[in-house]
Amino acid sequence: AHFVSTLGEDIARVVAAVVAICDSEGLIGREMFAIDGVKLPSNASKQRSGTRAAFERQATKLEAATTVMVQRHRAEDALPIEPDLAVKAAQRITRLERDATQLRDWLAVHPADRRGPTGGIRQSNRTDNESAKMATSKGVIQGYTGVAAVDGPAVSTKHRALRLKSAETEASISQLVNTAVRHSLAEDADDLAAFQDRAKEPRVSFESVVRDLRKRGKL
Repeated sequence: AHFVSTLGEDIARVVAAVVAICDSEGLIGREMFAIDGVKLPSNASKQRSGTRAAFERQATKLEAATTVMVQRHRAEDALPIEPDLAVKAAQRITRLERDATQLRDWLAVHPADRRGPTGGIRQSNRTDNESAKMATSKGVIQGYTGVAAVDGPAVSTKHRALRLKSAETEASISQLVNTAVRHSLAEDADDLAAFQDRAKEPRVSFESVVRDLRKRGKL
């Protein structure tokens, strides 16, 4: 990753600190210790991400829409209108005003955009401003970057075996696991089919089997 190549010494200190803390807590079995970066989703809406300029434009549009709605509502007051439509119009005006107010309040509390390491503007999030938009294999999420650590003999043995098999067959670890699961389910299906085929066979007690074996000189 780019941040590893440019911040090697800083990353090394962070990793050393993580390992030291895990060791002091007795979390390291001293057989294998794997650490990797992960992307975790946050409880925040990515639709609420943007720059201050984008939020300003959004607030202006909401305020303009509220003004239009109020003017239309006043013009229609003198005309007969269905009660349900009047209620829905009033609810929409209230919602637009609330959303515009929330945007203005957020802008007042956050007078400046977030900045990246090089000084570029980063998108803020009005639900959780510590989170960020990030691309994953399943699409764009609003979340955090983190560090995952794995330790333990059982995990290391299985993972090492999968890695060796993956190198031998040029198949990914996920493909190997999926194949193993399919084979296991296929064996279960064969067993269930065998039970079903023999469901109507007469039952023979254990005592009868023993007597038959003794009669035939097998015991």
